[in-house]
Parts: sequence; structure tokens; C-alpha cells
Amino acid sequence: CGCCSDGSCDDPEAAKARKDEEKKKKLKEQEDIFKKDNVILNIGTYNPRLSKYTSKNIARYMREKEILFIPYNNTYFEATNEGLVADYFIKFRKVRNVNPNAPFIEATKKLKNAIIDRVKALQMKI
Repeated sequence: CGCCSDGSCDDPEAAKARKDEEKKKKLKEQEDIFKKDNVILNIGTYNPRLSKYTSKNIARYMREKEILFIPYNNTYFEATNEGLVADYFIKFRKVRNVNPNAPFIEATKKLKNAIIDRVKALQMKI
């Protein structure tokens, strides 16, 4: 209705639109960080089967073409608790696609390669 400066009497759709604009404004303020050459966006412990947010929707919302996702992996989680992360990676370094650890291993390889490529690119600029 416009009678309240804080919009407390707005209808739910107007309130939602206002919240969306506030989120976009905050994201815009953070964009400078994302645009730096030495930044690789990575979302960890991502569960594509249980999350309502798909990787494509997150990338679209963040306005980024490349965001890497590391899926949640219970075996890796247990290895971290037991101090056996190195053993985990040695054991599963050549894992087959049918193994439940395969998506995690492939995602970490992709992240590793992205980091190496980014470092090489940054060294070329020097």
C-alpha cells in the first residue's frame, strides 16, 4: 500500500520480490571477489540427490560459468575423522565408475586440475 516505509504491510509477493532484490544486491557487492584471477569457486559436501539446488541453478544464481562441486562422501568423511585421508586417496585413486566413491574422486581430480591450470595461468602473467 506504500503507507509503511519498511514495507511491513506489503503483500507476500512484494515482500518476496524485495528479499530477492536484497539478495541480488548483496551478491553484486561480493562479485569483485569472484572476478579475481586467483579464485576458483568450489562448493563442498554437495549432495545432488538430496539438494533442492541443482549445480546449474547455483551457477545461474551466482552468475558464474564455472563452479566446481565436491559431492559429500561418507567414506572420505570417516577417513578424515580417523586421520587416514592419504590412505583414502591411495586406495581409491584408480576407482571404477561403479564404485560409490567414484563421483567424489572424479570431482577432486577436476578441482586439482583446475588449481594446477589456474596456477600455471597466473605464472604466465608474471
